[in-house]
Amino acid sequence: MSNKSLIDAFCEEGLEVIDSLRGSFLSIKNNSNDLGAYRNCYVRFHTIKGNSGFLSYQELKRITQKCEEIFEDCTEGQRRLTSEQVDIISKVTDNIHRFICTLKESGEAISLPDDDNFNQLNF
Repeated sequence: MSNKSLIDAFCEEGLEVIDSLRGSFLSIKNNSNDLGAYRNCYVRFHTIKGNSGFLSYQELKRITQKCEEIFEDCTEGQRRLTSEQVDIISKVTDNIHRFICTLKESGEAISLPDDDNFNQLNF
């Protein structure tokens, strides 16, 4: 498989994952005890993290790993997210979406506002 094919597949799957995440965010905002939505977010961020690591998108991997860790804690019952925390993760996800869309359109990875994204996830 060519590098372009790998990137195209990453982008296609990434956009599908983000759509799924957005639905789960809404579910969590409506019911902070929705274990299925937390599990879905954990799995989806794990997917993006793994694929971004494979393709050496280290900024993206770092941010998605932090999101994955948050949702892992939620699936293990160690925390529940507030509506405000879900909004922060949603904004981070919007930046991930922008990264993937730019990569899909231009074939070039953009820099993520890494420090802002990462620091906002420290709750």
